[in-house]
Amino acid sequence: MSVLVILSSSNHESPDSTPRRIFEELPELTIEVVHFEQSGELAISYLWVRDVETAAIEATFEGDSAIVSADRLDANEDGTFYKVLWEVDSPFIHCVVMNGGKVMEATGNTDEWTLTLWFESDTQVSNFQQCCHRDDIPIEIHRLTSVAGMLSSEGEVVLSEQQREALILAMESGYFDEPRNATQSDIGDELGISSSAVGRLLRRGTRNLVLAHLSS
Repeated sequence: MSVLVILSSSNHESPDSTPRRIFEELPELTIEVVHFEQSGELAISYLWVRDVETAAIEATFEGDSAIVSADRLDANEDGTFYKVLWEVDSPFIHCVVMNGGKVMEATGNTDEWTLTLWFESDTQVSNFQQCCHRDDIPIEIHRLTSVAGMLSSEGEVVLSEQQREALILAMESGYFDEPRNATQSDIGDELGISSSAVGRLLRRGTRNLVLAHLSS
């Protein structure tokens, strides 16, 4: 049975790694991982970087010896999109990859990472947890669910806390009314994020709801 694991991991208590060092340099930073894969000793990450100046994050990338390259691919008022190649020095990523896991979604700030991981079996999940415990990696598992359960109309819908909060606020504020009584900017002001970030949360949350209730 394929398993989705939704968890968080504290940056402050984690072993030293490239992600932790970046947040120590730029504590106001927010990172959203769009895609992650590992090729040999290198990790390939596609990242939206928000809440910092472009020059600051690029100087931090350049100053970390584990980062091989960081290519700026796109930018808008919400942040900057990068492809980053880095030598894997994260014990957490080691535990994920060595036990067959894949990073499906991840958002990080100076305090913690919130992630959705995918494993092919309960055994892999158990081995991953044991690996984290052995390497003193702090993790808090919030939910375990099967992929089939997520896509079934009888299963629970997997929404991140951010997606859930944005969808509820959008509903309560009249965003889905006709005509609309609120905008994405209004919702963003309430949540303390940009309108484009609100748009991403609403799109992803709505997609999960559709997958759970309408897919055949």
